[in-house]
Amino acid sequence: MSFYVLDDLLYSRQQAKENPNGRSKMPWCDAYDVHRISGEGEFCPLCGRPTTARSWERPRTVRLTNTRFPDRLHWYLLSADLLYVSQRFKTLYEQEHLTGISEFERIETVKPPSRYKGETPVYYVAKVPYSQAITLDAEHSVIKGGKSDLPPCPLCWPLETSQNTVEKLVLHTENWTGADILRVYAVGLVFSQRFYDYVQDNQLTNFPLVPVEDYRRL
Repeated sequence: MSFYVLDDLLYSRQQAKENPNGRSKMPWCDAYDVHRISGEGEFCPLCGRPTTARSWERPRTVRLTNTRFPDRLHWYLLSADLLYVSQRFKTLYEQEHLTGISEFERIETVKPPSRYKGETPVYYVAKVPYSQAITLDAEHSVIKGGKSDLPPCPLCWPLETSQNTVEKLVLHTENWTGADILRVYAVGLVFSQRFYDYVQDNQLTNFPLVPVEDYRRL
């Protein structure tokens, strides 16, 4: 069984290769939260350290910068270990009977400042709870960074350094029970082969999935 992670630098690297002297331009619209209300983050149940940024509370509203609407929104103000997905994603996900998302919560969207006359797209926060069915294999992964100020935690951070670069990512998957999307401590979102096939078959946009063994962040 193959597993996948999101590589949000993939498009930028591809553009740099194709157009080394040009500016990198994402193929999808940017999104900015409007009048954000922040709540509490989540904490490791074992050591108590924060495992997420502060939550994004209702009412959730985003402004989309243009009409290149993807099936997955991504921007730096939002947590990278949650999914922000289109109505199309939600409908197809439910039709395919995929598993891992506990709840879809609607996001209000503001139309782009343009001549666009179409319907404003609908997006959702797709909530994925933490799972211990897959864990980071700290012994065989090659993850480098500065010295951490906190002691290692066997659950949320089994390393003695920060995560500045990832040269090799290895996961313990022997306890996986079949979920298609998992939120893994110290890693983020992990996807099954079935989820990868679902993305490819339905041509869902802005899902730069790569096999775990191919993931690099240098």
